[in-house]
Amino acid sequence: MTNSSAVARSDGRADHSAQRNALICVLMVALCVLVAHPISNTGYADDFSYAGASLTFARTGHVIFNGWASPLQGWMILWGALFIKLFGFSFVVLRMANLPLALATVYLFHRILARFGVSQRNAFLGTIALGLSPALFPLSTSFMTDMPGLFVLMLCAYMCQRAVLASSARATVLWLVYAASLNLALGTVRQTAWLGVLVMVPSTGWLLRKRKGVLLASWGAACAGVIGVVGLIHWFS
Repeated sequence: MTNSSAVARSDGRADHSAQRNALICVLMVALCVLVAHPISNTGYADDFSYAGASLTFARTGHVIFNGWASPLQGWMILWGALFIKLFGFSFVVLRMANLPLALATVYLFHRILARFGVSQRNAFLGTIALGLSPALFPLSTSFMTDMPGLFVLMLCAYMCQRAVLASSARATVLWLVYAASLNLALGTVRQTAWLGVLVMVPSTGWLLRKRKGVLLASWGAACAGVIGVVGLIHWFS
């Protein structure tokens, strides 16, 4: 009993330290954004198209595609419209709307690495490498769907990890159902994000197939996801 208590305390301290390191990574990326000072009331790459969809929705309440962007955009239209309603329209406002999603992605990535058993040092370095990479850092302050799409994938991976670590089959099933449902809904922001419900959830179910009802629930959620994805793509087309 004493040894079990000591292990529990040790695990608790390690988890607290991992959370602290994740927050430090978030603060470092935020500080670098502040130093870069990405303030310019002009579009970045293709984000003028996404901005136009959010502006139209904020003004009319209708989802209207202008034919330029290929992703569905989904809830990002509503996300941008919310910021327009709160702060008025400008490219600066909409670019900053993506920053919370970028910082949340950085936090989730560190938590995922830590739960995979990566050492704290390597998890820290890996997260900083992602957060400040030339591919991700510029997109963290652009109003395009790349960053929200990555956030949705990270969220699904994190929830699948929680399913693996769940203490009961019922909790495992609930985590997988939550992961599939959220990924189907939030994946509307960018089609590649649906890899969560189509690949991650059934793969996790197969990994945990010895737990009662998990395989059936995960594959059932994936099949429902296929139907939902096909329906959404058909609507968009």
